[in-house]
Amino acid sequence: MAWTSQLPEFIIQRIQSFLSTKEAVRCSVLSTAWHQAWSTSPFLVFNQNLFEDTTSRFLNFVDTNLMRYSSNNIRINLLCIIVVTLSGTNLTSLLDKWLQIAIECGVKQLYLSLPQVNSLHTLPATIYEAASLKFLDLASFKFDNNFLTRTIKFNSLRYLALHYVYLDELMIHKLIFSCPLIETLILDCCSGFQRFQLTSHHALKVFHIYAKEIQAVEIDAPSLQSFTCKFGRWTLPCAIKTDSSKHLRNLCLKAVPINDVFFHNLVSKLPFLENLNLQNCTSLRRINLLNHQLKHLAINSNLPMQMDWIEMNTWNLQSLHYHSLNELPYFTFSNNTSLQMSSCLALICYGDLHFSWFCKLFDFLKKTGHCKVQIRVQSHARLTVNTAEFRAIPVAIQHSQVEELWVNIWSSRSTFETLLEGLFWSCRPKYLMVYLNNGVDNMFVDFVREKLILERRDVLNCCHRFHIKCWRHFLADVKIVSSYETLSGESVDETTVSCFELNWV
Repeated sequence: MAWTSQLPEFIIQRIQSFLSTKEAVRCSVLSTAWHQAWSTSPFLVFNQNLFEDTTSRFLNFVDTNLMRYSSNNIRINLLCIIVVTLSGTNLTSLLDKWLQIAIECGVKQLYLSLPQVNSLHTLPATIYEAASLKFLDLASFKFDNNFLTRTIKFNSLRYLALHYVYLDELMIHKLIFSCPLIETLILDCCSGFQRFQLTSHHALKVFHIYAKEIQAVEIDAPSLQSFTCKFGRWTLPCAIKTDSSKHLRNLCLKAVPINDVFFHNLVSKLPFLENLNLQNCTSLRRINLLNHQLKHLAINSNLPMQMDWIEMNTWNLQSLHYHSLNELPYFTFSNNTSLQMSSCLALICYGDLHFSWFCKLFDFLKKTGHCKVQIRVQSHARLTVNTAEFRAIPVAIQHSQVEELWVNIWSSRSTFETLLEGLFWSCRPKYLMVYLNNGVDNMFVDFVREKLILERRDVLNCCHRFHIKCWRHFLADVKIVSSYETLSGESVDETTVSCFELNWV
């Protein structure tokens, strides 16, 4: 290991920055060079989660090291302090002292996190003098009563993230006005305001906001490229205005109570939108997407949705991800919609599963041409379907190429037959993947083996009374695969997933 001592000091310090404090201390004994690099490293991370001692000793450890940096005039590029438990120590005075040292040592990146308690700690006023800061991340603080009259020297700040911070609308305006170069702004679980208004900010590129009481967001940021908004309550009326953000490329709405008209007006003003993510927007019923630049669309909900129709006029769409409970909406695709996209349908089924569910699945697959599709079905449902219904309608199998059909069964054995008949009536998957999470899954694997391998041998007699033949007549070969790499790149083996490779004619 002698060669490691020949590395330049800044490279050793960079390696140490990825280690915990405990690991870095251990590595410092490798050589004099490593000890010197550790003792003067500009990257300081003090995480109580990784400190196996009392809170008072942890705080003393932080204090001793920062005092050493101050007395030796050692520069600090990054300072991260994470406190998870509080004691009787006067933490406010310590923080004020530590911040003063960090500022004197030219700190550029600062991360301070305190435990979430009912009474938030007041952010020491010393921090407003940190003119060298480019990155600031704060958790569980509040601003002091004199904040509005203070001089804030955040002229170099590019990144600001506030988590569980209390501040009102005037404080927000004052803070952002003091950060003319800020490019990324994150307000996560903050409180004290119901409206957010950002006016004439030309540097902002990324903005994420989640506030429980938020009702209105108005952004005037011409350079904005990514916007994420999460509302805390679905029942509150909301307003989102991004009229000046014509170059927005990424939009994510989480639990935002918007209707169809509001959504259409919002998205129609974003001609360069490439990524659209809708999560738990349960009030939407019909979506009409007319966007030539949209590449990725994701609609996810772990709550019942009212959505019943999605119309796609998206020429460059590359991926579609839909994750919902029970019913699929009807999808319509214009002739100009890209047929080279990949799709992932994650469908969690509760309650009663009707024949219409399989019809909508088949209809989607038929319309998506030769796209590669991954389907994940998690069934807790009661199937109110007569298997004879599948015999009454012929199915053309020249539709989407379903690469993977994943099945996770939580319902009773009585549903196995109908579920398998319905899925194979709807699609012809190349791989059938069955999770092995519970006893029901294991029973379903045995059932699938019996149907695919044993009963298929008697295929000539299964449909002799029917004019329309079932899926068994189109299944040429079945192989059990011990290991497999999925479309998403994950590796699975027979201990977690039972994989069947299906060859259709």
